[in-house]
Amino acid sequence: MSLCATRLRDSFDSSSEGAFAALECEMKRSLFSIAESSGIAGDPQESFSSILNGCRIIVEMGCCADSSEDVRSRLRRMGAVVSRRFTRTITHVVFSFGGRAAILRCAFALPKKPFLVDPQWVYE
Repeated sequence: MSLCATRLRDSFDSSSEGAFAALECEMKRSLFSIAESSGIAGDPQESFSSILNGCRIIVEMGCCADSSEDVRSRLRRMGAVVSRRFTRTITHVVFSFGGRAAILRCAFALPKKPFLVDPQWVYE
């Protein structure tokens, strides 16, 4: 296994769960703060759970099965529809080292290109 793959796998291991949970809480607080300051105050949990409504996302992380499932779970909690197959309605591709190149070819072949993002995007 390459050094890059090892680092990526280590960065998403189960010991990072606490850090990701803290980041998720911080994101919720930030969302609530923005909503409150712009006069759209509401339930921060509701805001967080609908932030990705309308997004259809495929996760392609070839090197990290556990991590990719965590990413899928987080995307669903934010309101995204997560697909295991590439379709024309995909709006985002979460792609990391070891992912299948065929997914990228499908994405680049579409007239309306989906956003290509790193797994870290889900946590930011």
